[in-house]
Parts: sequence; C-alpha cells; structure tokens
Amino acid sequence: MKGNPMDKMADMKISDKERKEMYVGPTAPSSMQKGPKYPWGLEIRLDDEALKKLGLDELPDAGVECTLIAIGRVTETSQRENADGKKSRNVTIQIEKLSVDHDEEEEAFARGASKGRKRGY
Repeated sequence: MKGNPMDKMADMKISDKERKEMYVGPTAPSSMQKGPKYPWGLEIRLDDEALKKLGLDELPDAGVECTLIAIGRVTETSQRENADGKKSRNVTIQIEKLSVDHDEEEEAFARGASKGRKRGY
C-alpha cells in the first residue's frame, strides 16, 4: 500500500436507508428494528492472549478511539447472481498480523485504563 494508510480510511457505517432495508419489516426480530450501526463481521474481539501479544496490560474504557493496522490474507472469494439478477460479492480476510496504536499526545489508552481499574475488573 502506497502512502499513509490513514488517508484511505473508509467509513463502514451502515446508512439509515440501508439499515431500514436490511432490518425493518415483519420478519425482522424486534431487537433488530433499528439494526446495527456496522455490518456483522467487522468487529474483532481480542482475548487475553491477544492482548498480551499486543502489550496491552490494562484495558481502556469503552468508547476510547484507537488505531488498528492489520495485515490479512484473503481466504475466500465468491460472486453470485440470483434469479432476479441481483449480484453479490464477498471476500473473507483472515487477519494475520495486527497492531493497535493510540495517540501518544492524548494517551487515550492510558486514560481509559486508569478509569477501567475503578470498575473492579
């Protein structure tokens, strides 16, 4: 990737229109009437071993913004067309290497971690 990867960040948030089309209707469970803000599968969870590998000894507060830089490998691709002519494409990427960073000027993780200790975890 040429240049700064931060310059090419895409907002993956689902628009209100997309959310209504996807999750509102008689077959949608009541908990999904509003739908999620982001597509399923974009959320990653880091377990204790992963946190240790990343050097994150203390947990930040929920809501603290952080930077993720990842290297992944495409593990699957598919392209389909249904009888109505609607096309869909999918790419599955296995994250193989990951870096988590924060703004050292603001020390976002440090602030979040100090608040996290007060929660009794």
